[in-house]
Amino acid sequence: MNCFKKFKKFIEKISEKDKVAIIHHADSDGLSSAVITASCIKKLKNKNISLRLNPPRGEIGITKENLKDLKKNKINKIIILDLAVDTTPGEFEKLKKFSDILIIDHHPKNKKFKDKRTTIIKAEDISNEPFKYPASLMCYYLFSKINPKITKELDWVALIGIIGDCAFDKQKKFVEKVYKKYNIKTKKDLFDSELGRITKGIDNSRYNQKEMQKHFIRLLNAKSFKDVKYLTKYNQIIEKEVKKWVKNFKKRSEHYPDLDMHLYFINPKYPLASIISTKISFSMPSQTIIVFSEIENGKRININLRRQDKKIKLNELAHFCVNGLKNSESGGHVVASGARILKKDLNLFKKRIFEYLKKINYNVNKSKQ
Repeated sequence: MNCFKKFKKFIEKISEKDKVAIIHHADSDGLSSAVITASCIKKLKNKNISLRLNPPRGEIGITKENLKDLKKNKINKIIILDLAVDTTPGEFEKLKKFSDILIIDHHPKNKKFKDKRTTIIKAEDISNEPFKYPASLMCYYLFSKINPKITKELDWVALIGIIGDCAFDKQKKFVEKVYKKYNIKTKKDLFDSELGRITKGIDNSRYNQKEMQKHFIRLLNAKSFKDVKYLTKYNQIIEKEVKKWVKNFKKRSEHYPDLDMHLYFINPKYPLASIISTKISFSMPSQTIIVFSEIENGKRININLRRQDKKIKLNELAHFCVNGLKNSESGGHVVASGARILKKDLNLFKKRIFEYLKKINYNVNKSKQ
């Protein structure tokens, strides 16, 4: 059975009596995926979802709090979006005891994962070039296959996810079509366009759980992108903080020129390590940027890994570094990955970075040949 048939079968089985929850990643791609999914279920089944959840900023698995909320609301159908729960289970295994599950996700597939109650669709099931499909575009594509009319006015929502996950260079035709349709002025840097600023507004406010719920409702009810322009107000506050840490990067980071690598320890006012690491990485695409920040009152360390030229598979590097560590996790893509460890394991994590680079025989001269 191909991925579309599996998807259609799951959606068609949603009944009037079912209680449906959506769990999504707390970023612009995850949120836009949730909005597209909720909107299409409403149009197809005349049914509102019963619950929307997202793990706290920085979490990439199902949390105990998520599990508690799902049970409390008697959920029996769960749709998980833009979260690689097949590779980072968390409380995921417990969901299968009381619910059927659909996962739509663009992160690499765990080929060992199999479960009868879980329908899982990855970007690699849709295309031989999975990096072209963030979760929002996957949702848009899958629901369009059921009925193109229900996604007709959701293309700009999908584009928010495309911009947020920096997939716009890979989806130029889709971007151009949407910008032309809504008469949006294009910019050299797409993040400076109207939709780009809205996308940044979502990502700049995702540290606040209450804000994410508000954004979901406003996006779900929006007739056009103009109805959510309020999102741009978050940019000024956050960008000031991001700019400060980006500016201090060269002076404060540990630089290893023989490995094209920088290690950077930060403590911003808000959980902005992902945004900071990404911004630095795009200005230094052939450097490995690894940003460390304390979370959970200093008990754990959040780690963001970035490198744009794909010469090091950062998801494999992160997995190697956390392997066997208690209360640790990792996930992500070749060019952007993340990990979380206990603070006591920080030195061991750093040691393993160098072990991994030695293992793959990485050196500057070889990498630049």
